[in-house]
Amino acid sequence: MWKPIDGFPLYAVSDDAGQIRIVFGSMREAARETGIDQSSIHGALHGRFKQAGGWRWQFFHNQGANQ
Repeated sequence: MWKPIDGFPLYAVSDDAGQIRIVFGSMREAARETGIDQSSIHGALHGRFKQAGGWRWQFFHNQGANQ
């Protein structure tokens, strides 16, 4: 499966509107840019938590990427 060097792209979704707000290249980048603990983002991505830092988190699946 295709995997970027720095990790999988992901995005933060606002809880109220359900719209994509911010796209990040990796969990590390998301944690650094938002100040939200990386383990909390990881937990939200993998279903352990519903959200982290008031955001829902999802992996960004690029339909055009080679897998």
